[in-house]
Amino acid sequence: MQCTTTNAIECSNGKKLCTSGDERVWVTFWCDGEEDCRDGSDEDNCENCQEGYRRCDNRRCVWWDYWCDGESDCTDDSDEQNCMEYECPVKDRKCANGQCLLELYWCDGVQDCNDGSDETNCKDYRCPEGYRKCGDGLECIRDGFWCDGEPECKDGSDESNCQH
Repeated sequence: MQCTTTNAIECSNGKKLCTSGDERVWVTFWCDGEEDCRDGSDEDNCENCQEGYRRCDNRRCVWWDYWCDGESDCTDDSDEQNCMEYECPVKDRKCANGQCLLELYWCDGVQDCNDGSDETNCKDYRCPEGYRKCGDGLECIRDGFWCDGEPECKDGSDESNCQH
């Protein structure tokens, strides 16, 4: 919401009165996905969200990275609905259940998708740039962790054939 002459009573020095009536919050913080008013009214009835945010069905704004991430961020759970049709952000991959997960968490030996699909078919998975596949073909480990004296691969292959 912009402060204009038509709503000057609501706005004072770039701040807008929260619904509680006892607090003012900078206008730039309204509809930014974070509750700045103690009563959360700065995130209610948002027509347009700020750049980088998506509007929930209940008209609250949530950071777009939180959409279909397996955790409800909209109070109405709309950010976790219809995830199979949702196109994940560029650096993410879609889990079998529709959840979006950063590519870096794929085939890392830890189940990050709620359904565990990020740890299936890892033998056929190509590690992202800056990562290497362990000897068993089941995990991708950051290049910098190879031959560092501490085994990261479950099979210990990142510490074999090292010249110290």
